Amino acid sequence: MKLKAAFVHTSFVVCGAGLLFAAVAGAGTITKPYTFVDGDPAVAAEVNANFDTVYDQVNINTPAIGTKQDRVSGTCPTGSSIRTIAENGTVTCETDDVGSGDITGVTAGSGLTGGGTSGSVTLSIPAGGVTAAHIAADAVGSSEIAAGAVGSSEIADAIRTISIPARALSASPSSTDTTLEFNGYRMKPTYAASVNGVIPLPANYAGGSVTMYLYFTNIGGVSGTVDFFIRAAGRYVGEVMSDPGSITSSGAVTVSTHTSLYKQTFVISNVAASDDILHIYGIQRGGPGESHTGDVSLVGIEIAYTASY
Repeated sequence: MKLKAAFVHTSFVVCGAGLLFAAVAGAGTITKPYTFVDGDPAVAAEVNANFDTVYDQVNINTPAIGTKQDRVSGTCPTGSSIRTIAENGTVTCETDDVGSGDITGVTAGSGLTGGGTSGSVTLSIPAGGVTAAHIAADAVGSSEIAAGAVGSSEIADAIRTISIPARALSASPSSTDTTLEFNGYRMKPTYAASVNGVIPLPANYAGGSVTMYLYFTNIGGVSGTVDFFIRAAGRYVGEVMSDPGSITSSGAVTVSTHTSLYKQTFVISNVAASDDILHIYGIQRGGPGESHTGDVSLVGIEIAYTASY
């Protein structure tokens, strides 16, 4: 017969000449010293020995029974987790380390691809995704570019300019309408006032139209509108020069003071600037918008062209 170690209630029963006892207990088992059958006399010492065995085991288990873990009854609110559990089943909560969050989606911005509204999402840079708009000024220097990584095919054509002082150009020495002075050519308000020159096109000229800028001052400070026109053509070395057609500006220039520097712009088509040299047959006053009656001083010209690498 086996007896449980932790007892709630114990009893003994005498059947005939014998004595029986049973136990309702908790965890663990014990072995009784004496076993009785029906008809055996109940000796007090043997019965007491059986009870003493149960008594000793109850005393041994009582401290453990007193410190048992009760059923967990506490809960934590949303966004929190259980930190500790007390013996009486209550809990101590803490805020979740990851937080609840409020992101509902990831959208790929400029220069990126990917994103999504659920699950694991990925952002990446597609081929050609990074443009000049995504790079801070001076962020890329020689240390960020691998040797040999950039060649002529990776460099876009750029605009380059040639500046020429007016005194480097030519005019008829017998002309009274165009006079060479210390800072350039003084030109009267007539088409007979003319300056010309030959400008070799640079080796890196990529073709296309060429822009010419005329810079001049207003002698005497008389107000009015100045309107130059030019005659320009492209030439191969050794080709006979002839009088090309005139090119007018996109707009005449209103002048007033004699202390300001003025500029007029002309676009020379790729037909007229497609060969070895640019022949400026004439830079002349008296264009269709001319109303200025005073002299001006042509101080320089500038040629802007597309350069290749």
